[in-house]
Amino acid sequence: MEGIIVFYYLCIMKQQENHIAQLREAMEKKAGRQMHTPKDFDFLSESIFETLHQKVSATTLKRLWGYLQESSAPRVSTLDLLAQYVGYADWESFCNQEEQISGKLETPKTTPPQALHMDSCNSDCYCSNGSSIHILRSIPTYGKT
Repeated sequence: MEGIIVFYYLCIMKQQENHIAQLREAMEKKAGRQMHTPKDFDFLSESIFETLHQKVSATTLKRLWGYLQESSAPRVSTLDLLAQYVGYADWESFCNQEEQISGKLETPKTTPPQALHMDSCNSDCYCSNGSSIHILRSIPTYGKT
């Protein structure tokens, strides 16, 4: 069961990454420019402030775009603001709408559970968002001694 839980967690994380990438694209479209330089992030931060009267720092935006080496997950409150910037009520609404648009389901579509119980647990499993996740041997197998 632990292997399946890990698999679902990985699918959810991959889905989250895809939603964040879609949010970045929507933000760039609304701002009218792609984010490449520090000035672009300053511009976006100001645009967010002018639209929402809420401050999101250029540094936070740089982290979201991977412009900075620091890797920290964005707070939901930040994602809520950014979703509002592109016209949604909050982050959850943005994610739900993106899934409806692309016809994706929230529940991961998995390979058969017995695939996680085989000796050779190295296989690609597919999430509903079309991404694949490579299952490693380190995931525990069950029914084995």
